[in-house]
Amino acid sequence: VIGSDLITKETGVFKVKVAGTYMLSFIAEFYASGTAHVGVYVNGVRELLFYVDHGSGRNQHSYVGPTWTLVLSVGDEVYLKCDAGNVYATGLHRAYFNGFLIKS
Repeated sequence: VIGSDLITKETGVFKVKVAGTYMLSFIAEFYASGTAHVGVYVNGVRELLFYVDHGSGRNQHSYVGPTWTLVLSVGDEVYLKCDAGNVYATGLHRAYFNGFLIKS
């Protein structure tokens, strides 16, 4: 599990200390009338893009929660960025970013 020594809580950046294959996931609530996009960035470059499309034309609350794997090297920095829509967290609506080293 990504621990307090591996992720900077102020920025949400995960810095890799052990090279290998990681299983990563997040879950968050979003509020949008159309689409919400969340990018996965490695060293400042978007590697993956997850999105949900309501297409209804009216604002709705929904959750997005994908799981994926990445092969990472020591020193790589991984973070999430909302590229469209509104993904948020509050005291009642939490967002989680998790990771596990599955093969070193």
